[in-house]
Parts: sequence; C-alpha cells; structure tokens
Amino acid sequence: MREAETALAAAVAIANDAKTLQEACNGLIALTPKISALQLIRPPKGFERDFSEHRNGLGMQLDVMVDQNCAAGSDMSENIIRSGLESLAKEFVRFEEIGAKP
Repeated sequence: MREAETALAAAVAIANDAKTLQEACNGLIALTPKISALQLIRPPKGFERDFSEHRNGLGMQLDVMVDQNCAAGSDMSENIIRSGLESLAKEFVRFEEIGAKP
C-alpha cells in the first residue's frame, strides 16, 4: 500500500514538472505495477465489496489514462495527465479510508 502511495506521489510530481505529454506519461510507468500490486491486499472483513470496487476502479482509471492519453500520436496535453492523477489521488484516499491494510 505504501509503495503505491509513494509511486502516486512521484507520478504527480513528474506530471507537475512535465512540459510535454510524454514527460507526464513517463511518471505513469512506475505507478502502473504498484497500483496492480494492490490486488494482493486482502480486503477488510465486512468491506470486501466496497474495497474491491475501489481497488479495481483505481486500476481502470489508470489504464484509461495510459491507453487513451499516452498512446502514440495522442493530441492531449500534459494537463490531462495532471488532472487524471489528481482524480486518482482522491480515489486512492477513499480507498485507504475503507480500511486498506497491507
């Protein structure tokens, strides 16, 4: 859990400093496996459904960001990645509030 949080903070910092879409997308490279690793965390008892929905939502949101915005030839700007990461960070906080424990 801590690794995903650290990778998310690093991706946000990279995106904030980025001057191009490619630079912003580079921050997502290290984040993707950390978000995927959240699948290994056992949901807290009684919150399995909520936990799983939020965990899966984080992965889907990141996948959409990478697939649609970082694809070769994309005409998006780095601001779309910043906005997407801001949204992802808010969802991550909600995920942690459910009681995610490593």
